[in-house]
Amino acid sequence: MRLLPRVFSFMVVGWSLFVVLDVYVAFVVLPTAPLAWMVGWRASAAGLLLLCGTIARRAQATNVNVTVIELLAFAGTSISLAFIALRSGGLASHYIPGITLIVFIQTMSLPSRWKRALALVTVDLVAVPGVLGLAATFDPVIAAQWRTPEIISVFVLDYVIVVAAGIGASIGGHLIWAARRQVFQARQLGRYRLKARIGSGGMGEVWLAWDEGLKRDVALKILARQATGRDLARFEREAFAASSLQSPHTIRVFDFGASDDGVWFIAMEHLDGADLATLVADRGALSIARAVRFARHACASLGEAHSGGIVHRDIKPANLFVTNAGDQFDILKLLDFGIAKVARDEEDATVTQAGWIAGTPAYMSPEVCSGASVADARSDIYSLGAVIYYLLTGTPPFTTENVAALMMAHVNETPETPSQRLGALIPHDLEAAILKCLEKRPEARFQRIRDLDAALARCAVGLPWTNENARMFWATYLPTSRVMGAETATQPRARR
Repeated sequence: MRLLPRVFSFMVVGWSLFVVLDVYVAFVVLPTAPLAWMVGWRASAAGLLLLCGTIARRAQATNVNVTVIELLAFAGTSISLAFIALRSGGLASHYIPGITLIVFIQTMSLPSRWKRALALVTVDLVAVPGVLGLAATFDPVIAAQWRTPEIISVFVLDYVIVVAAGIGASIGGHLIWAARRQVFQARQLGRYRLKARIGSGGMGEVWLAWDEGLKRDVALKILARQATGRDLARFEREAFAASSLQSPHTIRVFDFGASDDGVWFIAMEHLDGADLATLVADRGALSIARAVRFARHACASLGEAHSGGIVHRDIKPANLFVTNAGDQFDILKLLDFGIAKVARDEEDATVTQAGWIAGTPAYMSPEVCSGASVADARSDIYSLGAVIYYLLTGTPPFTTENVAALMMAHVNETPETPSQRLGALIPHDLEAAILKCLEKRPEARFQRIRDLDAALARCAVGLPWTNENARMFWATYLPTSRVMGAETATQPRARR
């Protein structure tokens, strides 16, 4: 589906350039050909291709949707060409062989099984005889052509070549499809067969993979070959930190290692759902009860991590993923321990002394922003408070786009209360808990994550967010959601 808009854009450019040919035909080859008619049909086809590209960007990537969009685009273009041929020579038109170009673009740029390709190509191939046959019922000139053996023989000769090209292109597309499939199935890392890329970043990529040993899908995080020693240290840190945790609210790590050719990977559970950044970007600020639910799930994960001497250091909405387990909905899991600080890790100092600051500025604690001290559990508490603020208002506590100014805001400025930012009252006890998390001095915050969890448990949340509420939400959200790649919302939105 992602390839369709690019193919259609290429076709629009190429299709539009053929206007030069239309002008040449109308003024040199066949002066009786109506130029406005030909340009009009060419513009109609270009508009259809642009429309199909827009639909492809927004529609779900299902086999039915891909087929319908592809059929609409290429068959529509073929019909437009048939109407151009209608007024530029009819059955003897030099435009008729142009169908082969449409067929080749379709089969070579979007290769598929030969049966599917031939079925779609057949629709393209019947466009010209179909339009010219229908035109014979109301156009006496075209009707006369159908009764003229010389013209019929030329048309048949041209169209035999067109049909042969269509069959050949379908077979060629099948061979390309089969070759790609073999390469795709051959991609293997240890016992993991790569199925589809589901994400990428500076350190590498995340793939949906099939575990040949345990017969299940996993998310395989692959370190880029050009990664530095610091990147590998971070990669190892993520694997060992997450694998030591058992909380149901921490992503599970199944395996860590390197393939025979030296590619490092982490095999993790594959989650279906959305991170909190995507959820808020798509649907706006959350209800109080739902936001508190997610915050307490995060507390459960961080509680175990902190007890084991692990500080996450990058708590943010994009690292808090909401999924479902069986008949239980809205289960939050903490991701990405890549920059976690492990108390027993003697190499941690070397990683953090390389001139970079660990964390995400919008959710980073003042002591980390200023470099006054190394992050500890209270830094995670500050970041989680900023996340709760975001869930309730749709924005982080500070929103300036300048990174340096944003970090200084954490150090020096007092954020608006959540109620002020949202323009609606948030329960006093919940607001007090959030603002306590966001205190500038670590000693003024909750000192342990379980203290924050206890405070959240006492907060008034209004209407409860039940498992049935969550089930109904996901039943409507998942089919249309943008699970990957959403940006953090920057404006308050209505609660959901």
